[in-house]
Amino acid sequence: MYHSKKSVTIAERYSFYNQVPSSEESVTQFATALRQLAMNCKFERFLDQALRDKFVCGLRDSGTQKKLQSGEDKADKLTFLGALEIAVTMEKFTMGVRELETVLHTARPSITRTKVKVEDGSCFRCGKPSHKATECRFIRFLCRSSGCRDHLQAVCHSRNPSDCERNHKAPVHKVNDNAEEDEHSSDDNEVDLFQFKNKSFS
Repeated sequence: MYHSKKSVTIAERYSFYNQVPSSEESVTQFATALRQLAMNCKFERFLDQALRDKFVCGLRDSGTQKKLQSGEDKADKLTFLGALEIAVTMEKFTMGVRELETVLHTARPSITRTKVKVEDGSCFRCGKPSHKATECRFIRFLCRSSGCRDHLQAVCHSRNPSDCERNHKAPVHKVNDNAEEDEHSSDDNEVDLFQFKNKSFS
């Protein structure tokens, strides 16, 4: 009978000392599992020491292990609950650092794209990158495609006349409807057309 009880105790302690945390298990969950396994190990007055030693040795994070083992005099006075408290604090710190790195890694590409867009931006009135839109010489010209004032046909994105304010003077007529014009000839035609309109209706 005595031999049977001793065998059971050894088996319980074997399970206790071989317990390892899973990859998704927190330090608190690991500590709870050790408490449950230790209930039938009969550690008696050595219970806290056994829990502390197994807890420290079973931690996955080597940095936390080194922290708990630093200083032999302090390590001897360290309790199971004290070790658990330190491990929880370091676990939260590590998780916070990882979350911050994730946020920075996610935000960095958008910041880069915005910067490139500003540096490589072109004037939305004529499409040329050599000046700002507020300094563009086509700021008061009419687009032959939409009838909008302030940009050229070559850079027009609106096909609906109601999208912008039309010029209330004489309508602008398109020329060479069937001809394909490059960007420069399109700009010059619109300038000439606008000047011709002003002369005709002045």
